[in-house]
Amino acid sequence: MPSIIKFLLLGLVLVLAVNFTTGAQAANYSDRDWNVRMKDNCGQPVSRGAGKSVQWVEGEEGRKLRVQLDEGQIGKCWTDSEPNEWSKFRERAEIQQSKLLRLGKHYRISFSVQFDEGFTGFKETFFQIHGWNGNCQAAPPVMFLFDKSQMIVWSLRGVRPEGESTWQAEGFGSHKRVQERNIHLNSLRGRENSFVVDFDTRGPTGTLSVWVNGQSIVQNAIVEYASCARPYIKMGVYRDGGHRTGRSVATFDDIQVQTIQ
Repeated sequence: MPSIIKFLLLGLVLVLAVNFTTGAQAANYSDRDWNVRMKDNCGQPVSRGAGKSVQWVEGEEGRKLRVQLDEGQIGKCWTDSEPNEWSKFRERAEIQQSKLLRLGKHYRISFSVQFDEGFTGFKETFFQIHGWNGNCQAAPPVMFLFDKSQMIVWSLRGVRPEGESTWQAEGFGSHKRVQERNIHLNSLRGRENSFVVDFDTRGPTGTLSVWVNGQSIVQNAIVEYASCARPYIKMGVYRDGGHRTGRSVATFDDIQVQTIQ
């Protein structure tokens, strides 16, 4: 092989190795007050001069992870470019738990979040317990979102137990609003808010309880999931595109996942 070709091949290998290493390092997130490691969910959207979608910010109480999504930033998951009944694409900037959980356990998930900007548009999700992994194309059993500034907690119902092999199939189920108290975004703005989520999957169907700033808003709501699901948490901003929503920014910290039983 001519020396010039060997040189070019070596250079290409080095470039790919550097890019892979840098990307892997940049895509993982952990902190001293977290007990879980998080990673980019499908990668992050390309910024249009508005700064990184996910970045650390320093404050008086240490560093926190800020997630920012601007209008028109289509997510990197393959489903984000697929049309649905509400939009032609999805906008997404999210992180997800690196280690999958297991059904048959009782988990307590806690985190803090500041809603710095936005979340006044159409169904903007900031927290999920998802179940999609590998060949199990399962819908998220739990979703927290804002719809026109009103907070909503959704649990999944009507799931085909064995899951689905086709995205958006009927057996995915549908989400039902389950919170017992109304919470407006204005009551959460300008402060650090604590969330505690009890997710009990020890039966064929699960239960969900939620506390926001010490106030109970969901108690033992039924949650369904496919038997093939492997739950994991996701945080950030996820929404249907094309609704002139503008920018939404949330800052997360103190992420903890504990096994109760």
